[in-house]
Amino acid sequence: MSSFVKQHFANIEQLLRSQSAVCQPQLPDYDIGMNREFFVREVLRTHMPPFCSITSGSVCDQGHNPSGQVDIILFHPLSPRINIGATDCCFSESVFSVIEVKSRLSEDHFRKSLGNLARIAALSRKYLYTNLKGATWSSEVYHFNTIGTVLFGYKGYSPETCVHALRQVLGEDWTRRPEVVSAWTKDTS
Repeated sequence: MSSFVKQHFANIEQLLRSQSAVCQPQLPDYDIGMNREFFVREVLRTHMPPFCSITSGSVCDQGHNPSGQVDIILFHPLSPRINIGATDCCFSESVFSVIEVKSRLSEDHFRKSLGNLARIAALSRKYLYTNLKGATWSSEVYHFNTIGTVLFGYKGYSPETCVHALRQVLGEDWTRRPEVVSAWTKDTS
């Protein structure tokens, strides 16, 4: 990776940390969380291609059983979704990735988030297909068979503790772990 790109993302990390400082510890946890989710969404909006939309809510597959609430959902803008007031329910075939943003990554939050992300990663994408010759819904060459999952924690576990806790929580279901876990251990409130 070029030094320009590395420096750019180091600056983005610093920007997120600085914006996080706006979320002062005396604010209710709900306000802190909403603001931090907003900051992450804004960074994503400036870095994602135009064919990627951002919302929050839940994800469901053809069984129509929605996942638990997800802070950020990246999905294809030309796909249908069910609007449920302030949130949406997106169909698994249209979702690129989901992100959980936790202000304080406690053991309880960590376990609940991992469970929800594992359920989302297990959702069927049975009707995902392409009309490219030779590529079908089961073709790994053309697309991912699962939804990418990310857990982003502002304060809580160290990277080493995350790996240990991941193994404890997921056990045999290790393949359903998030693709990315980012946990800042310094107090950024």
